[in-house]
Amino acid sequence: MTGAKRPRGRHLTLSTPGLSRSLAAVAASAMTIAAVAFVSGPASAAPAPVVVPAADPTEVADEATAMHLAWKNRKPVEILDERTESSETFALPDGTIHTKQYATPIRVRRGSGWVAVNPTLKVAGGVVVPEAVALDVRFSNGGSGPLLTVVRDGRSLAMSWPAPLPTPTLSNDTATYLDVLPGVDLQVSAQVDSFSEVLVVKTRPGP
Repeated sequence: MTGAKRPRGRHLTLSTPGLSRSLAAVAASAMTIAAVAFVSGPASAAPAPVVVPAADPTEVADEATAMHLAWKNRKPVEILDERTESSETFALPDGTIHTKQYATPIRVRRGSGWVAVNPTLKVAGGVVVPEAVALDVRFSNGGSGPLLTVVRDGRSLAMSWPAPLPTPTLSNDTATYLDVLPGVDLQVSAQVDSFSEVLVVKTRPGP
């Protein structure tokens, strides 16, 4: 006799199209809400800029401030009130003052400030002058006027050539007047605190 077989398990299959569409719509709505929540959330704040403190100056006007900064930073600080054409004075970290002296001027006054010396010649005001030197010297730009004029403390000294001079050729710190004598050129040069003149013989004298 053959007995009836028991079912080993039951399987439920949902095949209703309307229910599947409803579940898909619910899932899509949940994803949309999550996306909106993410986009509309508070924006992260930009990092604050890093502020680098300015370094203390290495030169100041007065001695008291220079002494304080030299002690604070353990470095020399120049005292600008003591600066001259040929010297520099520093406050040192140990509380002393040191002055560096140069043999010739290294700077000259221009208005309320200083500029580095520069003997390069240029034409200005009808004469030839150096860019920046300690001596107020002016050379002729040609013609019958003085060969050179030096002005100091309100007084002037002029030197002349016995004949009219040609327009000079300028090269760095030197002005050359060609053929002031047969076969001879005249050169004048500006220096930091002086000047020079020389005759250049271009032809060798005969036997």
